Amino acid sequence: VKNILITLGGTDYNGAVLDKIVSLLEENYDFDNTAVDVRKKRIDASEMNHLMCSTDLCISGGGQTTEELACLGVPGIGICFADNQVLNLKGLHDAGSLYSIGRFEEENFSDKLFISINKLMSYSTRLQMSNIGQKLIDGKGALRVAEVVMNTILNQQHANINI
Repeated sequence: VKNILITLGGTDYNGAVLDKIVSLLEENYDFDNTAVDVRKKRIDASEMNHLMCSTDLCISGGGQTTEELACLGVPGIGICFADNQVLNLKGLHDAGSLYSIGRFEEENFSDKLFISINKLMSYSTRLQMSNIGQKLIDGKGALRVAEVVMNTILNQQHANINI
């Protein structure tokens, strides 16, 4: 593992979590860290895609980015910042595409982070998580939803014509 992407979205408002994670990594590992702080630098979609595709693993907030990482096959560690992220992180953790380590405020946060990073040092573990993520989220969900909506509309129109 050489590159770690840290992306916490807009959830780390004062930067404390990012600072703590970077500090822990610098003290304990020899990585080329990539820390993304959207408060200071706006990252566009293509640049973020490049960052995600060029990293060995990602430490992420528990929102939409976790699905993007899974789709791209990037193994990761998810941090819960809000109640609406709990089920998302649990589902991805249970499926095996990321390690959910709970909330930053929890007493054993650093221990969970170290345990997860150490597990992800294994190439075979990262490869397995990558494959699971890509099978789980193929990036075609919006097309499937659009197809269902269109079929529903067409079926409704057809039913109205036959009345």
